[in-house]
Amino acid sequence: MNKIFATFLMVLALSTWSIAQAQQSQNTDSDKSSKSGSGLESGPTVDASDHSATIRWETNDKAATTVKYGTDKNNLNKEVRHSGGARDHNVTLAELQPNTRYFYQILKMDGSVRGEGEFTTKGSGQSASTGSSSGSGSSSGSSGQDNVVITEGPRVELGPDGTAKIIWKTDDIAASDVKYGTDQNNPQQRAYKPGGSRDHQADLKNLQAGQTYFFQILKRDGSPRTTGQFQYQPQSATAPAVSGQTTAGQAQAGAVQIAAGPVLDTVDDKQATVSWRTDAQSSTTVHFGPDRNNLSTTAQGPWGNNHSVVLSGLAPNTTYYFQVESASGPGQTPTKSEVGGFQTLAPGAQAKKAVPVIH
Repeated sequence: MNKIFATFLMVLALSTWSIAQAQQSQNTDSDKSSKSGSGLESGPTVDASDHSATIRWETNDKAATTVKYGTDKNNLNKEVRHSGGARDHNVTLAELQPNTRYFYQILKMDGSVRGEGEFTTKGSGQSASTGSSSGSGSSSGSSGQDNVVITEGPRVELGPDGTAKIIWKTDDIAASDVKYGTDQNNPQQRAYKPGGSRDHQADLKNLQAGQTYFFQILKRDGSPRTTGQFQYQPQSATAPAVSGQTTAGQAQAGAVQIAAGPVLDTVDDKQATVSWRTDAQSSTTVHFGPDRNNLSTTAQGPWGNNHSVVLSGLAPNTTYYFQVESASGPGQTPTKSEVGGFQTLAPGAQAKKAVPVIH
């Protein structure tokens, strides 16, 4: 009997030890999981076109940027991974098939799923669509063509300590997403605010005094809505300093002269190209719209002597008016042309070259 009782106590002790070890192991795994990534703070949102889709989300701490995707929900055989960690995440899936349903998973650093969802790419004559997603955030997407128009700005306000703001307004809710940097063709820095708005502000950081910066205001699909540039000089107080825009009463010193143009290089049913030349390196800005007294849309081009800007998003068979302006640098009063006009062509008509400007 004593041997049986001793054996029972030994079994009971071993069972208690095993349970304790299992709980300790579970707690350790839980700690590793919590440290492997943070929860979703916003998103994911999906913006799909015919051959690509952009997935955006934000975490409350630095985390992995990894997405698995495919057309088979049970076999996501493609993966996009960005090295390092980030709080603002932006992944573009390329070489997709039009009008096709795709599934995706956002992964943590340990390979577990942070969020998942689905979307359908745009087909011929069809709108892009997005489906449901799951995770700590919610999914939303755009449908149809992006016809949002910038109604005010962009305006650059230089600040102290390597900071600046880009401010603009749109006629409908749109992304607040800006890429910027010293390389015009490959801006590496990004200022992104999740969600959408009509009143936009991008906060730029880590700017270097005396450097010229180029920026792109992006659509939700990642393509540029408009571009611009400015030279950064630290300010003791916030002051407007937009390439091509200044406040009234600023000095005329350093003003450039329009040496030739503006002229209309080409006009078709949906866009027109305006060109002019200045006697010095200067900014490139065109204000345009269907109302001669309210040129509410702005398009910009690269800095230089020879200026050329494409005015896009126009309606066929419509009269538009425009005014070009160039400034020799931030804080300088821009030189403006007279207001000119042109009429877009009928839908599908062949583009015309060297179109006379209507005065």
